[in-house]
Amino acid sequence: MKCLKSNYKLFLILIISLIFLKSHAQEHGGCATPEFNEEEEYKSGCDHTSDTWINKYRTPGHWIPDENTPIKTIMVNWIVCRDDNGQNGWQDVPEFHESVSSLFDKVNLEYSTSLPKGYSLTCEPEYTHVEDTRIRFELNEVIFIDKTEFNLGCSATDILDYVFAQYPDARNFLNHIFTQGDAPCIPGAWGRYNIYWEEDVSYVHTWGSMWHEWYADFFDHSYHVIHEYAHAVGLHHVYNAEYRCTSHYDFLDDVFGLCAEAGCNSCGSGNCDGNQVCYLRYDCFWQYNTVNTPIMSAAYDIRYISPKSAGRMHRALSLYDRTFKVNNKPMHKYVKEDYSYEIPLTITENETWDFAIKMYQDIVVEQGATLTISCDVKMPIDGKIIVKPGGKLIIDGGYVTSAHNKLWQGIEVWGNPNASQEEDESGNYQQGYLELM
Repeated sequence: MKCLKSNYKLFLILIISLIFLKSHAQEHGGCATPEFNEEEEYKSGCDHTSDTWINKYRTPGHWIPDENTPIKTIMVNWIVCRDDNGQNGWQDVPEFHESVSSLFDKVNLEYSTSLPKGYSLTCEPEYTHVEDTRIRFELNEVIFIDKTEFNLGCSATDILDYVFAQYPDARNFLNHIFTQGDAPCIPGAWGRYNIYWEEDVSYVHTWGSMWHEWYADFFDHSYHVIHEYAHAVGLHHVYNAEYRCTSHYDFLDDVFGLCAEAGCNSCGSGNCDGNQVCYLRYDCFWQYNTVNTPIMSAAYDIRYISPKSAGRMHRALSLYDRTFKVNNKPMHKYVKEDYSYEIPLTITENETWDFAIKMYQDIVVEQGATLTISCDVKMPIDGKIIVKPGGKLIIDGGYVTSAHNKLWQGIEVWGNPNASQEEDESGNYQQGYLELM
């Protein structure tokens, strides 16, 4: 065990590295994303058992964004497959690129200007509307592949293998594949978000949308992309897949309300001590509630992203070793590499980080607070951890490193050369305190 107390400002460099079942909203297109297995194994120290984890960091409410939340921009490649002759798919012409740019503008407008919930619930929750999710998507490049077997087939993994061989850097982006086969790859759907396990990458695959030689920004397609990208950051369908138990830590009460809606379909099999709501489906709900509906509702006018839904998005890009409702583990790798956000994460109470986390801002441990790290922490470029006088940082087998190929700036332990170096009767220090175990 090593204890380090500072009588001056010490700078320490540590190198220690969804089927959008074609229900009513067929115009938005279908999707199919798989469910996940909640039984996962973690390395020693990453036990996910602390009160900090159970009551705070795993909950979407903890991650609800505000003006102090770093904007996270997900970088996307579009992989456009065509036949061997370069036909039966979008063409590499200025009109196409302008159309794609317009589509990304619409996607980001949706994620930055969420409108207040436009429908009423029997048991309304208490919440404060969040307009800007602080999530963005940016096109990196469009890659054209002229191979008929890819364009008419349904093997996204074969396409990704080819792309990674030809463009190794593509692994660093969310790859969105477009094919134009004669039949849907999954009946009743026109796309999906998924994981390629062997390569540890996320991807989106859309089929049948390239009916025009360059037009990509049509209404149905725009909302299909918005929907699939929402899967990529942790959301599922409110009509057939979301959590329905009101006591579940991941339940979206700001979407479903706190009790079942009268007239909705049966809640289905299973129970949770009677605390389940029903799925919100078109036939029982959305045909009567048509204004500012949830982004994953498959209804019209999907302009509402609930605060906890936005919170899930930031959680998906930060807690990278944990699967929640949708498997988003690789997604943190596609966030645009950036320097530490100007507003730090401030630790004001005792916290134990027995879970892996990717940071997008500095960490400041305030007086009277102790941060114990027993798992992995990935820091942003030039990011640092500051331990203020009276604050404690204990690295108990944890591993703190850079999230990128560039360096982070290490740990600063702040102190006062005129103050005592010893702990007082209550076990507190006037200096910053760092302990490496």
